[in-house]
Amino acid sequence: MPNKEIKTYLKGILEHHKGRGMAISARELADVLAIKGSDADRRIRLMILELIWEGLPVLATPQEPAGFFLADTWEEYHEYDRQMKSRIAESAKRRVQVKKNVYAYFEGATKVKLM
Repeated sequence: MPNKEIKTYLKGILEHHKGRGMAISARELADVLAIKGSDADRRIRLMILELIWEGLPVLATPQEPAGFFLADTWEEYHEYDRQMKSRIAESAKRRVQVKKNVYAYFEGATKVKLM
């Protein structure tokens, strides 16, 4: 089945998963859409990203039931927004720490080579 058709089916499935309590995982979506392979979750996530850019209000939650769902209330959106801001902040902290570690690692390696 072409990707465009799969995405249309995906949109239809998500329209039946309104509200946080109806979240559906990428794995479940892949199973329903018969998407196989080690990259199935990634393919689902990329199609969901496309649907978001096309205007569908798809949210996600890591809490049970974890997965994707369509926004049903402003509160759900605000919770999603808080989670995204937290992820961004944590990623920024990790980026800075990795940069420090790399500098320290290569400076240490250079000193050893010079001896």
